[in-house]
Parts: sequence; structure tokens; C-alpha cells
Amino acid sequence: MGKKYPYYPRYTGDLAASVDYQLMSFAEMGFYNFLIDMSWEAPEQCMLTPEYLEKLRELKRIRRKTWDKLMQSVQQKFTICEKNGALYNDRLLMELEKMREKSSKNARNGLKGGRPRNRTVVDPALSSQSILDLDLKPDIETEVESESRFSKESGSFRFPKGDSDGE
Repeated sequence: MGKKYPYYPRYTGDLAASVDYQLMSFAEMGFYNFLIDMSWEAPEQCMLTPEYLEKLRELKRIRRKTWDKLMQSVQQKFTICEKNGALYNDRLLMELEKMREKSSKNARNGLKGGRPRNRTVVDPALSSQSILDLDLKPDIETEVESESRFSKESGSFRFPKGDSDGE
């Protein structure tokens, strides 16, 4: 038994396109979706053993006759495991295997140190520097001098034409 995943990919478009699914009654659709969900949550992920199915029936308080009728209508969507008589859905098992492969691949890559962090580049010429390495502080003294009306040389205020003090 591998890692248990708390979610599974559900392709509603595939369900909507399935003729078998469209021919099910509303109760059968609900029962099928219930079995798929419980299959994912089963102790042996994706395997509905006869014992587990019986526990589900008892928990949901479904009469044996109703359960058997619903089971008969959706059983074609499941395969019976020869080893233990458990039901499994081929598509769900395939999705579980894909998730396990991806998880294993991610774990191997993680052992290598994962992906390098992206670096934000301001200028292609500075491609070896990140934005955090650049000194982007404005030159305050230059900006203040250019806007100041005080002249250090003469020691007095200067005014542009038409903007004098009181004139």
C-alpha cells in the first residue's frame, strides 16, 4: 500500500460523454459516484473489498434488496479482482498510478535539490544579477540640489523668472 492521496482527478466531461453513465437513473448515478469516492477512501486505495462494501451498506442503512439492485446496475463500471474479490474501477486505478508516478518523480527531484529559484532580471545585460542585488536607491542629494532654490555658491535663494517671492 502506497501513499494515500486526499483527492483524485475527476473528469466530469468524460462522465458526461459516457453513454453508460447517461443511461443510469439518478439513483444509479449517485450510487456510482458514491462507490468511486469510497473506493478512493478505502483502506486499500481504489479497492472495494466485499467486507468494506458490507460496512458501507450498513453505515448508509441501505436495505440489502436496494443495495443489490443498485450494485447490479453499476457493476459493469467495475472490474472484480480475482485475488480477493474486490471491485475496482480501471480509470480510477490508472489515475492513482499516474499520481504515484508523479509523486515519485517529484520526490526524486526534491532529493536533487528541487528546481532553481527564478531570478527576476531588470536588464538582459545584468542577467547574472537578481533584482535584490542591484542598488536601486535614488541619488537623493542630486535630486534635492536640482529642485532647491537655494544656491550654495551665492548663499541666497534663486527664483526662476516670474516666480519670485512677492512679485
